[in-house]
Amino acid sequence: MTRAWIHRGAGLIAVALAAMLLEPAGAAEPNQALVAFQSGKFLEAAQVARHTQDSQAWSLAARALLAQVLVAGDFRANAALLEDSIALSQKALAADGDSVEARLDLAFALGIKGRRANRLEAVGRGYASQGKRLIDEALARDPDNAWAHAMLGGWNCEVLRRGGLLGGKMYGAQWDRGWAAFDKALALSPEDPAISLQYAVALLGADAEKNARKARVLLASAADGAPKDAISKIMIQEARRLGLLMDARGARAAAEDTSRRKL
Repeated sequence: MTRAWIHRGAGLIAVALAAMLLEPAGAAEPNQALVAFQSGKFLEAAQVARHTQDSQAWSLAARALLAQVLVAGDFRANAALLEDSIALSQKALAADGDSVEARLDLAFALGIKGRRANRLEAVGRGYASQGKRLIDEALARDPDNAWAHAMLGGWNCEVLRRGGLLGGKMYGAQWDRGWAAFDKALALSPEDPAISLQYAVALLGADAEKNARKARVLLASAADGAPKDAISKIMIQEARRLGLLMDARGARAAAEDTSRRKL
């Protein structure tokens, strides 16, 4: 396993973790953008929020663009939107150096880039290490942020799943740290279907057969959630779909499915 491949494969976290990121920050303004985001009109939300002179609004615009990229499911066709999201996150962070939201948005966007970069770019730009630093900084500022803990869990699991023991040694990733971070996220936000879903996805990716029972319980919990916006509705539907797939074809088939569906 080469260092370049570890950088590219780890990519910070599985793209499915987006749902925990994509609940918009409580911008001082604008209600129109929040309503558009929550109804799934992500491009409209970004357009409105980006013209508001407020760091939280810029974070909302960045998240809306990330949501559009993820819903579209085609990174290459939406690369310009991803770059725009990164620029808005950086703008928000420059305006508010303590912003947790901007750090998590930026970490996630860099994770997508890391998964699709060529080897030289991935190594040279250090996407994985940058993302880990941003997540750590977010947790230092907000130790009870459920999304940040879930992202940390996903980061550990992805490094090990794709990089193996060598990747774990290089970046300090451990399975126990990943599961502990997911457990913390779940304890902080037990009714968030996205956290249960992404915990299940990580378990299936690590060892589908060994973790099948726990993953199925988590998927059932996510599937029973009540949607509060467009993103959470998508996550609940995905949990139900994966649960049905596990029941019909087994844990390994569900794990293979989630791997194929990542950006």
